[in-house]
Amino acid sequence: MARELSSRGFNTTIVCLSRAKLQRVGMRSRQGRHRSVPRLVRIANQVAFLVQLVLKYWLERAEPKIIITIDVPSGIGWIGWYAARVSRRRTSHVSWVMDLYRVTGAASLSVVDRIRASVEFAALKRCPETVTIGNCISSEIAVRTGRVPKVIEMWHEDINASPEVVEETRFNLSPRGMPIILYSGNARAIHPLDAFVRSVRFITAGTVQLVVVGAGSSFESARRISIDEDLQDIAFCDLVPYDELPALLLAASVHVVALSEPATGSCVPSKVYAAMSAGKPCLFLGDRRSQVSIDIQAAGCGFTVPTSEPAIVAREIQRMVADTAGLQRMAAASMEFHTKFRNPGVQGARWASYLASLQGRGMGGTG
Repeated sequence: MARELSSRGFNTTIVCLSRAKLQRVGMRSRQGRHRSVPRLVRIANQVAFLVQLVLKYWLERAEPKIIITIDVPSGIGWIGWYAARVSRRRTSHVSWVMDLYRVTGAASLSVVDRIRASVEFAALKRCPETVTIGNCISSEIAVRTGRVPKVIEMWHEDINASPEVVEETRFNLSPRGMPIILYSGNARAIHPLDAFVRSVRFITAGTVQLVVVGAGSSFESARRISIDEDLQDIAFCDLVPYDELPALLLAASVHVVALSEPATGSCVPSKVYAAMSAGKPCLFLGDRRSQVSIDIQAAGCGFTVPTSEPAIVAREIQRMVADTAGLQRMAAASMEFHTKFRNPGVQGARWASYLASLQGRGMGGTG
């Protein structure tokens, strides 16, 4: 988004934790025996980051016209509140809400995470301008704060890879040439995959290859089910390096996205927009009220099914791959929806228009 805003005349600066540092902590989380240690390191990094932001603002006497804070670390919204207050409202604060994991699920969280949720929610309530990425999240925020946020939906950059690399990836995942039904990405408890992997029981053997690429508790649960129940035509892989991801996404015939029904309103899985940018049909396991389901229906590029019904999941997979012409139409519809509505240029223009409206109300400039 920073690149899109810069191209439209906004002097834009990104302040964030480095990707390399986050990847190192994440790797230790997955590989280390004592998971509490990397978690403490992650929290320490986040607290240090917040302190650095305050010091940077105070020592440099920085006074940006608009500060956009994004979800994490917990408490980052207070940085925007602080900046607006110190500047006597010459700096505007916009809270860009990507998810409400902790806020909506606070009752089931640990004491530490409940504290984090209360800090996040208190900051959100005090922010005069809120933008979010889906109508389902917007409704949740409206109920909890009494204010309706602006919705600028998620987007994804174009995905490209050489045909040779894509074909090699496709062969490695499905040597027998079966259509690949792919789930790719982090899979936590709110991304249930058990029904997806069990759907293979109801699919004619040798007709499709299910592939699950990811990490997280749901990923591990699905892998255990596959082993314990001796499921065939299904493969599990760890997350691939970022530069290998385009070929993986392009190699699939159908992309699967999952979000548990109770988690509707807590987030909008970005995986569906990666699938659209690759021009691929989508099968969403979740609630029809989710922004993901709404967009899939609007695009005409796939279907929505419950997260807990393997037979229904299997039926839709077989129906999709059996209709070659239909699959091609959905692929084209997916790409068209991405091009018209969910690419950085379109959504960047919407953001620029929104920020310009803040200027028009005397709430910031182009800094």
